[in-house]
Amino acid sequence: MTEPMSESISEKVFNKPVALQNVAEMEDLLKDLAQTLIDELPKLVAAAQSAVKAGDAKAVNAAAHSIKGSVAPFAAELAYDAAWHLETAGTQGDLTDAAQLLANLEIELHRLTDALQSL
Repeated sequence: MTEPMSESISEKVFNKPVALQNVAEMEDLLKDLAQTLIDELPKLVAAAQSAVKAGDAKAVNAAAHSIKGSVAPFAAELAYDAAWHLETAGTQGDLTDAAQLLANLEIELHRLTDALQSL
């Protein structure tokens, strides 16, 4: 059984107060953005998976950059950081750890989407 996340970790997964500030306190807009992200993430993750599998650093960079931009409005620090690490690997052309970086990103995206479901 997993232990509940601490408040600070929970806020790093999805910081709702900051996310609301990012959308001018418009909760309906935040809900719409959350649903759009939930709908689009499978495509974005699939693109990252394909790029890593192909060893295509430019495509890894592009896919991770798209994911990073998609999670940014939600103040999702952990997912954003995980996407940044994968993006950086693509930028540097060093995909040695890309599979692990992608796995970490997928974990954080799962945590984020679970949190967004609560909206």
